[in-house]
Parts: sequence; C-alpha cells; structure tokens
Amino acid sequence: MEISKTIKNDLDDLISENLAYNLYGNGNLWGWSKKDFEQWDEIGLGYRNYLYGMSFDIQNKKDFSSNLFKFFNKHLAEGYQSSMFREGGHHHPVIGIYNLIDNQLIGFGLGRKNRLFTVTSGRSIDKRNLAESFCKLDHGKVVEKLQSTLDEIGEYHRMGIEEGKRWAFHRCDKRIAIIRKAIPSFPDYVGAAISPGDF
Repeated sequence: MEISKTIKNDLDDLISENLAYNLYGNGNLWGWSKKDFEQWDEIGLGYRNYLYGMSFDIQNKKDFSSNLFKFFNKHLAEGYQSSMFREGGHHHPVIGIYNLIDNQLIGFGLGRKNRLFTVTSGRSIDKRNLAESFCKLDHGKVVEKLQSTLDEIGEYHRMGIEEGKRWAFHRCDKRIAIIRKAIPSFPDYVGAAISPGDF
C-alpha cells in the first residue's frame, strides 16, 4: 500500500512537535542488536517507519482540539472518536499506536481495577487479529511490549493502593520509565492521567 504524502507530511509535523514518536527510531530502545536490524532489513525496510506511539491525556478527554486529534480527524475514518473515546465513558486509552502503512490507530488504557483494555479506530482490527493485521511488520514486538508494560503498571499500582505493598509503587515507576523511553510524553507518575482510579 502506498503511503499518502499528505499523511506523511502531517505526521512529520506531529513528530517535530513531540506528539508522535517512531517506535523503531531508537535502536537501543528495547535492547535490539545490530544483528536484529540486519535480519529485519533482509525482510524489508518498511518496518522502520511505520509504527508511531503517542500519549493521550484522559484528563482532557473531551478536548479534541490538539494537533494530534486534528491529524486523526483529517486522516482517519469518521467515527473513530466514538469507537475509541466513548462519549461520557470513564475509561479511555492512554497510549495510542498509529500504523502509517495501514492508516489505523489502536489504543491501550486501564479500566476498572486497572485492567488493561484495547480499542481500535476501525472494525478491520480487533483483539483477535491485532497481531496479523496491525502488527505484521512489528518484528521487535513493540506493540506487545507496550501492552504488557502498561498492564504491569496497572497491576503494581493496584497492589500498592489496595494491598498497601509499597514496593509495588517502585516497580510501577520502573515500568513507567520503560514506556517513557518509547513515548516521552507519557506521564511520569500514576495519577488520573493513567489510571481512572475506580477500584
């Protein structure tokens, strides 16, 4: 599939504003070696510039005026907001991953009791076919790593709050630091911006 120049130019603007981050742009991000990249390059170079991460601020979930949402309003199918950010809903994605090749968006968030959930911008991808459709070039399994790390943040935060386990907050902070390496705009502590807090 050929990538629209307009979409690519608009995405470059988001990158320059530090609103979107190339998830394969930092070779040391997940401990990948030069050999890993060489093996992936043999398959094709498309993976290097196709997955972009971003952070959604659920505290301002009703404000879709940011340049990030202007980009999605312009380039995604109508109705993506209602499928990903339900009007009046309490749980919203805090991490977004945009697939430039397929022009699709997925989001991960924490729901009740900090349980991980996934939402998508279209009906063509869901939890069952996420790996085959959205992640077909995700050789380093970035999407899976971000999902599992957010899931761990939610679990450790819940353990700290509900069970009073202080060590859990430390582990939670370490997981946040991992996500912030990939998506620097992700919040640096667990507050309302990450967890809905309905335990």
